[in-house]
Amino acid sequence: VYGSVKQHNGCIWIYSEPSVGTTFKIYLPLTEEALSELPGEYCQNVLTGNETVIVVEDEEMVGVMVESLLKKMGYSVFYFNDPIDALEFAGSAEQRIDLLLSDVIMPSMNALELTEKLKAIKPEVNVVYMSGYTDNVIAHHGMLDSGINLLQKPFSVNALLTKIRQVLETAE
Repeated sequence: VYGSVKQHNGCIWIYSEPSVGTTFKIYLPLTEEALSELPGEYCQNVLTGNETVIVVEDEEMVGVMVESLLKKMGYSVFYFNDPIDALEFAGSAEQRIDLLLSDVIMPSMNALELTEKLKAIKPEVNVVYMSGYTDNVIAHHGMLDSGINLLQKPFSVNALLTKIRQVLETAE
């Protein structure tokens, strides 16, 4: 959270008292930019799905949150915090895997290596990458090439669900 707030030129104020609790206040600069809007007919169907998604995220809090959200929206979700575990699952899974939602930079292998190995097992899989790193770090890992579906962290629930639907519907 601290990194995301600082990256957006904000600050965090924290106040804590024993037996009372803790208050976190996040201050972000005001923007003059208009919100981007999706066409109305697309927004009506964007939120739900029934596809199978593998989520690979080494930050457990993020992974569990994404898993919970996608399950609530109707997706069949399998969450792993290590890419090797995700590959083992995919190798033994009989069902179709429609989407890999993966963090870009992880300890055991990066998302491009994971994608290459997963597509060898499940060629039908579509991919959306997530990253909280800046563009220059992502570019160093080859993630700014055209055709890469990248979701920049932090992202909103709507941005996540919209990106997933866009990728899955494009693949149909």
